Amino acid sequence: MINNLNLSYLKPDLRSLSLFRIILGFSILYNLYIKSFYCIEFWGADPIIPIPVFQTLNGVNSFSIFDIFRNDNFAYFYFAASYFFTLLFTLGIKTRITTIICCFLFWNLLQASSTFTFGFDYYTFHLLFFACFLPLDSHFSVKIFKDQKAINEPRLIFSILIFYQIAWIYLASAFAKYGESWINGYAVQNMLLDKWATTDLGKLLSNQHWYYMPATYLTLILECSLVFLIFIPFKFSYLRFIASLILFVFHLNIGLTYNVGNFSISGFAATALLLPAAFWDRLKVHKTALQKTDLTKNVYLRRIGLYFSIFVLFVITVKNLNFCSRNNFLKDSAIANSMTSLIEFVNIPSPIRVSFFNQHWKMFAPNPPVKSGWLALEVQKKDGLTYDFFNNQLITEEPKINWSPKGLEFYLLHYCRNFDNPNGNNVKYKLFLKYWIKFVLKKHKYPMAEIDNLIFSDYIYITAKRPHKNKIIFNLYSASEIINQEFEKSSITKSFSFD
Repeated sequence: MINNLNLSYLKPDLRSLSLFRIILGFSILYNLYIKSFYCIEFWGADPIIPIPVFQTLNGVNSFSIFDIFRNDNFAYFYFAASYFFTLLFTLGIKTRITTIICCFLFWNLLQASSTFTFGFDYYTFHLLFFACFLPLDSHFSVKIFKDQKAINEPRLIFSILIFYQIAWIYLASAFAKYGESWINGYAVQNMLLDKWATTDLGKLLSNQHWYYMPATYLTLILECSLVFLIFIPFKFSYLRFIASLILFVFHLNIGLTYNVGNFSISGFAATALLLPAAFWDRLKVHKTALQKTDLTKNVYLRRIGLYFSIFVLFVITVKNLNFCSRNNFLKDSAIANSMTSLIEFVNIPSPIRVSFFNQHWKMFAPNPPVKSGWLALEVQKKDGLTYDFFNNQLITEEPKINWSPKGLEFYLLHYCRNFDNPNGNNVKYKLFLKYWIKFVLKKHKYPMAEIDNLIFSDYIYITAKRPHKNKIIFNLYSASEIINQEFEKSSITKSFSFD
């Protein structure tokens, strides 16, 4: 039915699909690398956060294979298997099988730690999930096994699904960016003033008016226009090429200036997917002969695929409209409230926490954080001076970053800053700190008898004030104060309820 509509221009080129596969594979490999820093600490037999507490945080919708197998050897094996099958996927070896296996393995990792799953995890998972329904190995692939079968063209409905998902990711994010910093053109500067999260280039550009103001407004223009550039038909798909080009520049800019996991690499994968056939023809990359789709073959499977796709389109639409109605400048108006009520009426609750049901794309919206800073563990020694716990650097009157965490630990502690923040969503990070300090003391064999000498320092500076003044203040807490925090189970589960 849908194939009879004049929507064939929405089918991605097979060469673009193959490049998409390669870049997405590298993105997943990097994501696994980030997580591997905490392989045992999150997925092993004795994680940083005790298993019963972890399960309470995740909720009943976060079941995974780690509920059955929980030991260190299995965690190591699981990561090794994930690397192996992701490598096969990236090389284009039997992608019909390896794509599904990669998706299953990646999904289980996210499910088992869903409370501490980040936006770049969800973005990557969504692309990988929809990739399961597309032919990915027609080009740039390693042919170990002889396969004489002709390549089937991409199914139109699944092509629409992945483009539709990509368009909503950016459009919903744009609708949520209604804050003062985006309107007045300094949101990108606020992001780049975060010394703990930005690269050296980001720090250099943070005070360059010629850079951060255009970048702020161009971000909004890109996110709003991408849906039109993707879906409006135009001769030789020039609009899709423009969409690909500006999306590439957008993610290159983010990747060079801000540490945000594998978000930019996944963005490059989406960029590759948008490349039209004319791009490859100009490069003289040969086409692969396609097998004409036999509509009479596997009729029931095709019908199931169609019904499932329509259901997914409905869920994505409702979830994103729900997000937009709750996160825009009209969110407290009668119109927005009426829209929210209507959407809630047709809304379908998510049976699984990590799935296409999750459509929460709040990327630095409505404003980037107004507070930035960094964390430190410091210890007072017998000489009366204070030193950094990790590298023994002397703490001076001039505040400076003496230690930065790596891998998954960085992204977890990134949200643990501003410890005095009373917001409910911050509870899970306060709870993480409680167990993280215990983990650090055990790892470094620090005597508990001397814990009163250990200080948790929360360095803070305000980025939202205009003109910006980089005055740094710090809040000091005893390590025992953090460790002895108490959390009621009801407050924990309430903080992390989700739709």
